[in-house]
Amino acid sequence: MSHYRTPLDIVRRRNSRWNPKKVQINNRYRALYRVFAAPPHTYSYYYINRTTPIGILDNLIDHAQTTQHFSIDTENDVTTHRPSLIQIQFVYVNQPSIIILIETQHLPPESSPLFIKIRYLCSLILTPTNSLYAWGDPIRELQNFLQFNLFNLTNPPIKHNIQSEFKDWFNDRYPCSPERKDEPNDQYSLQHAIKLVFNQWLDKELTLSDWGCGIDEHLATCIPQALVGMDRVRCLAGEREIRKLQTQYAINDCLSLTKLMFPVLYDWTPEQVKNYETSLQSLQLPSLKLESQYEDISDDEDMGLIPVHVQDEPLFHSPVPVEVRDELVVHVQDGLTEPSPLQCEPISDDEEDQNIVSQHNPSSMHNRLVTPQRTVRMEKRRSPDSHKQYNQLQNRRRRARRYKHEVIRSIYHKFSVTKVKRILRSMNSQF
Repeated sequence: MSHYRTPLDIVRRRNSRWNPKKVQINNRYRALYRVFAAPPHTYSYYYINRTTPIGILDNLIDHAQTTQHFSIDTENDVTTHRPSLIQIQFVYVNQPSIIILIETQHLPPESSPLFIKIRYLCSLILTPTNSLYAWGDPIRELQNFLQFNLFNLTNPPIKHNIQSEFKDWFNDRYPCSPERKDEPNDQYSLQHAIKLVFNQWLDKELTLSDWGCGIDEHLATCIPQALVGMDRVRCLAGEREIRKLQTQYAINDCLSLTKLMFPVLYDWTPEQVKNYETSLQSLQLPSLKLESQYEDISDDEDMGLIPVHVQDEPLFHSPVPVEVRDELVVHVQDGLTEPSPLQCEPISDDEEDQNIVSQHNPSSMHNRLVTPQRTVRMEKRRSPDSHKQYNQLQNRRRRARRYKHEVIRSIYHKFSVTKVKRILRSMNSQF
């Protein structure tokens, strides 16, 4: 390991060999302009892969159901050329946005409940009535990812090519700019556009990174398996460094696109661009959906509808397809015009034959319903062994409810159960 090179060094060397001109441009922007960065409180981000908790996906699904505008970008792995990352930003005005990073090389099995949740989230985002923004054709960006069965593009959302619209807007609003592009095939890069409009440097150093490596540290792909001692420490530090930079790179690609989106779509003047925050506060994104897709339930109908909302239980035994967005309700239909005054318990199988006979004998039915039956309870004391078995059964039931969400991690083989519990208690982890 005396000649160890960090992953960042490898990327820089690759850039120098493959794209020396872009390296020069990136370094020049680095020296002349302030770096593009959004305050951390203006957004939150989430990794979507096989380690994502179900609860996070449930929250993202709730947000996706009420969001109509999304900006996207994608990344391919430089070594395998396989589609590896989808960045999607939930676009809001004057409130923090949400960014999800879908690592398509590290998805759960397609038959798993987690994958079904991820696919449902993608189907909500790509609803035909939503708007999708990208630096280029957003549908073309996503076509390479159809192989992962996360979505289909049969009925795509409303697409906006901000790169194409930016050229028309910039040439119209900045006619005297020496860097304007007038040729039909000339296009502005995202980095160039950010520099022209905001005088900021959008770092593109990590474009040729290994995007399939698994940038979420919970995937544990950054942990070297065959190294020990200081070599392991140095390698782990380098792997964590590149993943942190890749995450910020992916986030900035979405944020920079969204920042350019508002001046382009609303045809801002250069003066409005200078007062960006003030201009943004007066905006409202156009609503593309009906304000209410469901009418209110009247009081007389409320008794017939029992809403079923399963949020924490990751069970998918229902045959309802993932694409169905309506709230699942159970409609109890009753043929009686008035509720029956008699409360009858369900009929078991062994009583079914007797009930059929009693239907032909009204008097016997009347006698059976009117005559109260005495219930005799007999107390039976359990033996110590039976009592012990009963307690064990109850404990198992409590644990089953307690461990609805599990985090499974491999541990050091010399750790005993006692040591593991001691560590969990020190971390205030419930188990």
